[in-house]
Parts: sequence; C-alpha cells; structure tokens
Amino acid sequence: MARVRQGRRCSAHRSNGAECKAFAILGATVCAAHGGRTPQVKHAAQRRLVMRSLHLQIGHQTAVLEARRRAWLEQAVAIAAGMTGKPPSKITRVDIYVASVYYKLPPEPSSADVRLDSRFGPRTAAGYRN
Repeated sequence: MARVRQGRRCSAHRSNGAECKAFAILGATVCAAHGGRTPQVKHAAQRRLVMRSLHLQIGHQTAVLEARRRAWLEQAVAIAAGMTGKPPSKITRVDIYVASVYYKLPPEPSSADVRLDSRFGPRTAAGYRN
C-alpha cells in the first residue's frame, strides 16, 4: 500500500497576497520555501511527529490494557459466581478476591504489564541503551 501524504498546505502567503499552495513539510505548517528548512522549524516538526506517534501508541496500549482488565474481571466474576452460587450481578470485590486466591488467578493486569513499542523503550536485548 502506498504511503498517503498529509494534506496540510503551507500557511504562508506570497508577496502578492495569495496563499502558497505547496505542501507543508511533515509536522510543520509551512513549506520548505517559506521557512521549512530552518533548524527551528525542522526541530519543532520532528517533535510534533514524535509526540503524535507516542500519543497514538499510548492510546493503543490503554485500549489493550482495558481489554485485558475486562477479560480478567469477567473470568473472576464467573469463577466467584460458580464458587458462591450467587448471580454475577451480586458478586462483590471480596468474592472476587477469595476466588482469585482459591483458584490462583493471576493478579489483575496493571499498566506496568503493558510495554510500549521497542522503538520507545530501552534497548536492553541488543546489549546497549538509548
């Protein structure tokens, strides 16, 4: 699949007052001809791209964590309901705790269990760190 280029146009205006119709550089609001080649614009654009990437990655990992927590809770409620004979709507946290201890369920998933993509974490597998 071909890479789709962003549709953002340069926000600068030409000397005759018309809008510049060139594409802005990735992560910035201006094209190369209107200041996109300057170090400060390149740096800000790179920072925006990294922050957007991190934001998307964290959002995905949050959704994964919530799905894991929901699955764990459904399993714990089902076990506690079968163990106590109560309907699932009447199960309390104490019932879930007792069922998790008795049936040796793994602990409830936490954010520490979810790892970010290897591009953003320490590179210990290769024997060096960022």
